[in-house]
Amino acid sequence: MPDSAPALLFLAVPGTQETRQLDLDSVRDAVARGEIGLDNWAWSPDRNEWVPLAQLPEFAEPEPVALPAPEPVPAVRVTPRQVVSAAVPMKVQAPVAQAGALPHAATYYSKPVDDHPHELPVFRIFFIGLGTFIVALIIVNYFLIENSFRTKMDKTPFADISTHAHLGAFMQPTVLLVHVLPSRKITDDNFADLLTVLTQSAPRQALPGINFKIISLTPAWIGRYMISADDWDGFADMGGFSPQEKRQFVLSHLERAGGEPLLTEHRNETDDQRKADEAKVWQQLVATFQGS
Repeated sequence: MPDSAPALLFLAVPGTQETRQLDLDSVRDAVARGEIGLDNWAWSPDRNEWVPLAQLPEFAEPEPVALPAPEPVPAVRVTPRQVVSAAVPMKVQAPVAQAGALPHAATYYSKPVDDHPHELPVFRIFFIGLGTFIVALIIVNYFLIENSFRTKMDKTPFADISTHAHLGAFMQPTVLLVHVLPSRKITDDNFADLLTVLTQSAPRQALPGINFKIISLTPAWIGRYMISADDWDGFADMGGFSPQEKRQFVLSHLERAGGEPLLTEHRNETDDQRKADEAKVWQQLVATFQGS
């Protein structure tokens, strides 16, 4: 093969029957950029044959230059001045605290120390227990009282007035609390009829064999009026009473939460004065459930 470098090369395009004519510098640049590999075949009119670029002297890798071997360095023997015959334990001096340094400074890898690993989370247990008690209270009240009470009230003329019933505070099985939320639909004329419907819809006992003894009536969430269970049952029998008789029966049996009667009798009181007092107390009672 001649040693003269061809001015032009014909490169075979891989995968095709085509060839491309390039000068030597262009081929070198293409090889340097990685566009043409040294296994690419090339043909030159000067060589009159097809050979890989790697076989051309212009693209052959230079042979490594052999470096002279380094001269050996003479070994120097060191004679120890003293030989230790036995191992001597090392004493490690405790670190001395520097001025201004914190005695237990936290580092990136520090881990907090639990000073009370066995201390019970009292507050967490308290709130979990309180939450569990409240949920259980709501569930028990709903299935024992509220569900049946609302089912009956929805079938009455007062279904559009918001009413609720549940056990007294702290799950008192002998106390029934009846809520009548304030409503403008409650009037002087229909309040006694509302009490009759409430009595007929409310259960007589929450647990089998344990009857209610006190019924607490309120327009809010704290009992405001109270009545005994026997007198409460009497409200259900007011159907044949006149409006005046209904008012007198309610005022004479319903008490305030502290046990104070709604209507106080006075000596030497005339019938007109008594009727005026009854009308005034009745209006105050009804206004409590009407709201502002």
